Amino acid sequence: MSRMIWRRLWVRLTVGAAVGVAIALAGCQKEPAPPKPKKKTPAATKAKPAAPKPADKPAAPKAAAPKPVAKPAAPKPAPAKPKAKPAAPKTGAKPAAPKPAPPKPKAAAPKLGAKPAAPKPAPPKPKPAAPKPAAKPAAPKPAPAKPKPKPAAKPVTPKPAPKPAPAKPAAKPQPKPVPPPKGAIVLFDGKDTSGWTKTDGKPFPWKVEDGAMVCVPRSGSIRTKQTFGDHKLHIEFRVPYMPKALGQARGNSGVYIQGRYEIQVLDSFLIKQPGKGDCAALYSLIAPSKNACGRPMEWQTYDITFRAPKFDKDKKMTKKGRITVVQNGQTVIDDKEIPDTTPGGIDRDPTKPGALMLQDHGNTVAFRNVWVVPIK
Repeated sequence: MSRMIWRRLWVRLTVGAAVGVAIALAGCQKEPAPPKPKKKTPAATKAKPAAPKPADKPAAPKAAAPKPVAKPAAPKPAPAKPKAKPAAPKTGAKPAAPKPAPPKPKAAAPKLGAKPAAPKPAPPKPKPAAPKPAAKPAAPKPAPAKPKPKPAAKPVTPKPAPKPAPAKPAAKPQPKPVPPPKGAIVLFDGKDTSGWTKTDGKPFPWKVEDGAMVCVPRSGSIRTKQTFGDHKLHIEFRVPYMPKALGQARGNSGVYIQGRYEIQVLDSFLIKQPGKGDCAALYSLIAPSKNACGRPMEWQTYDITFRAPKFDKDKKMTKKGRITVVQNGQTVIDDKEIPDTTPGGIDRDPTKPGALMLQDHGNTVAFRNVWVVPIK
């Protein structure tokens, strides 16, 4: 578009220059030196030096054309200068008057030039859309520190920290001794210990307090003088309160059936799943099915049904022994086969009847109301 404009300007300038030269020549013939054209436009003064060149008509356009073209080329936004140049023919003769109409398209020419310039400011409008990337800093919202406090909740979990210390004894009335049935053999009635000795046959070493036999630690285990085969045993026991002791060191003793099969005595209160070494277990062989233990310093009961293993004349076992243990009225071992004898007893010969033994394991465990009913 700019080239077309310049070409039109060039044609107009060359035509105007030719007309000016013709007018100048005509003026020279009619009027020698008109002062008025000199004062009105400097363009006429510029045309005067071109007057001596009319002899060579092609030379006139060469001098006039390149100079005005070079000036507007540098400042592209200033096309007003070529407007003044076409004004030069206006200063000439009256026939130049119809030429003022062409300047109007010249004014329209800059408008055409302005139209391409107009789209340039238009691109800035998408630039305000650039703040949209400002939403990118909003992206860090998914990285708040809120998830971090969640792991902080984990240290709160160590609430389940069960302390091994035993529960304090409850201050409540103790159960009364269970009276023996008819036909029972009373082994201890709360006073008489004549039917008891140490395991080696020496005199009874424990003490009797409040109707109970109380173990004197390290004095030795005790046993009955009588021996038994198949029988039911009732015995009541009380373990001491030992908050600083743990495991097998807390209220430990044992009830040895026939002096060979130990039913464990221990403070196992609050143990969720008792094992083969806890209270009411056939020690090291059969664990109780549940924990039926009372608190320490409370009187508890064992009701044990024992059937001894059977042997032939050659002392070969024909049938294994069986045992049932009821603790505090709850069956914890239900008619289980006895795999073997347990350690720590009087002997390990199951072929003959045996005595009832109560173990000294270094703790002040007490026993009362001991009686047996033989099974025929």
